[in-house]
Amino acid sequence: MEWTRIAHSEGIGRNRNPISWKAPLIKRGETPSDSIAEEIPEPLAEPISHSSAGRGVLTYLLLMAVQLFGSDFIVWKGLPAFRELVLAPGQQPANTPYDDNLTLAVLMLMQAAYWYRLLKVAIPFKGGRLSLSHLFLFLGRLNFIFGSAVFSIVLFRHLPELGPDTDVVLMARRGVLMVITLFALFCFTLELERLGDALGENKRE
Repeated sequence: MEWTRIAHSEGIGRNRNPISWKAPLIKRGETPSDSIAEEIPEPLAEPISHSSAGRGVLTYLLLMAVQLFGSDFIVWKGLPAFRELVLAPGQQPANTPYDDNLTLAVLMLMQAAYWYRLLKVAIPFKGGRLSLSHLFLFLGRLNFIFGSAVFSIVLFRHLPELGPDTDVVLMARRGVLMVITLFALFCFTLELERLGDALGENKRE
């Protein structure tokens, strides 16, 4: 009798804090992992706020403005040197705009803006603007005309006319700077073409 009372009290003690867990029901033909996976809810996608979208557009426009400023600066500062190369091929100008530190700093700023945009910021404008698409594609081709003209003048007219008194170190330094300039203009051309392609998405044949 005493043993029955003790067992009854122990049973009540065990059921006082029961573990509320129930094994999932497994249907015929299913594995336990399948039934468990069905019970786990999928995470809800977080809605994109208007403020974050606005910051993305503002960041994109700012990076494009930096590259546009750099491209215009290169053309504006390079015109005197281009004119000297056309009028006096084979003669090294005593001072050209591509030799100063300001031009090199602008080129580095252009490259920083280009690669940050390409790797971190998506193009916020998509499709449905066919006229703007053609405009930016045209500007992209037009942007590299100056770089192509400078390269042609230097390679086919200036270099063959150089004499034995040419400063090789100065020529090499200007050559490296010219290559960096052409690459920066090329990258901005690609950026304009990417924007044009995005604006004409699903509309171009």
